[in-house]
Amino acid sequence: MMLNVSRRQSRQIELLTPAHHEAGHAVILVDGGISVESVQLFKSERGASRPYWGHVSTGLEVEECSRQQLEVCGVCAFAGAEAEAFYLMLVGFTQAEALDLAYSGAEDDLATLFREVLPRLRLQPEYLRSSAANAVHAQWPRIERIAAVLAVRMQVGPRDLG
Repeated sequence: MMLNVSRRQSRQIELLTPAHHEAGHAVILVDGGISVESVQLFKSERGASRPYWGHVSTGLEVEECSRQQLEVCGVCAFAGAEAEAFYLMLVGFTQAEALDLAYSGAEDDLATLFREVLPRLRLQPEYLRSSAANAVHAQWPRIERIAAVLAVRMQVGPRDLG
């Protein structure tokens, strides 16, 4: 879909999209009792499919997680895409377009989920996705606030996530 937006608005959407994605991950982790060390955005290499990408640092090793922590990580894997999709719908994309774009950008998150988390959890991915969507909607004002700060500073820490 081609939105009718100015070049400036387009650049803002390109930056705020991954900011919302990473903020979605971070809020779910913090709410689930997992400490977040930092959330960062990075400018992509020229020619990349997305101009920015992000990362949430926890210091957590999946193999050392409790079942409860694994479930939080499972919900977190979907929360980034769900937050991104919700933001894209707010700026004019249809639900189908927003979900398609958001989940196409969450391939690494979901690969880690299917490789490292789901085999140990024995939960259906749809349960985790649904839980993520509900959590993102419940925490939307906080996710939006964190995404706005992240888009300006390119990094937020634990004090910014409360």
